[in-house]
Amino acid sequence: MKKIIINVVLLFGGIVNSQTIINSKLDSELLGNVYYKKTNYVRGWNPSHGNPSVYGAIGQNTWTWMWSHSNLGEGIVTEYDFQAGKTYQISFLIKTSSNVSNPNEVVLNSTVNVRAVTGINSKKAIYIMPDIPTTSEIIWSKPVEIAMNNWKKISINFTPTNDNAQLWFYPLMTAKANANGGARIQMEIDDVFILPISKNQKIEMDQNKIIALSPNPVKKGGIIKITTKTSEVKETAVYDLNGNSRNLAFTKIDSNNMEVVIDDNFKNGIHMLNIINNDNTIFRKKIIIK
Repeated sequence: MKKIIINVVLLFGGIVNSQTIINSKLDSELLGNVYYKKTNYVRGWNPSHGNPSVYGAIGQNTWTWMWSHSNLGEGIVTEYDFQAGKTYQISFLIKTSSNVSNPNEVVLNSTVNVRAVTGINSKKAIYIMPDIPTTSEIIWSKPVEIAMNNWKKISINFTPTNDNAQLWFYPLMTAKANANGGARIQMEIDDVFILPISKNQKIEMDQNKIIALSPNPVKKGGIIKITTKTSEVKETAVYDLNGNSRNLAFTKIDSNNMEVVIDDNFKNGIHMLNIINNDNTIFRKKIIIK
């Protein structure tokens, strides 16, 4: 029995009063110190302060690098419409480090931060930490040792009490570098996604709930056969890594098996398949469309 899904799933926020982050992957057309240039090569993102750098491989994967010490440093900001009382699942990749091999406890206790904010204007090559508006809210803040020298995926739920219009990433070391062996802290960010969550909706990332999914990669116009541990599927949706989403019809074969048609309108590349149950639990698995 086919079920045609008409619900609109709002995914991955962006420009003010919208729900799409522009350039969630932080793709850049150039490497190095490109945030200060007249042309913004990291589309959708701006420096909150300082001169963040871009690392990686053009056309494959790039990410942003920032530093801080002595209450100076760098940060990046993008537009996102946070609405008070709504819940958002925010995920990103982070790697932290220091420029010295054995930073002391003062350095390791400095923080890497994610904040919902309004009114942070781009301050290119000005390394003074911006004033933090009173309506802003911390989404996530941890000591720099949280992901020392290795990439770590962070996924958190955030329910703001204030409306805000921007998402801000920045490291913050208030201690003086010269008093701590010349040390600074460093923060790298990639793959930033936001999913607004309806009330009582639960997100489960356990891919084991999807027992089998084939073929993967799948060709446009092809059918994906899915076996799950749940018999209560009510929706299926596929979204790309820029946050563009589409709900799809699915066919139930039996209580734990279903089929989804991938039509010709999808772009080639990595996508995420969402399977949404009657209790609003969401299971996710990556698929490749070619």
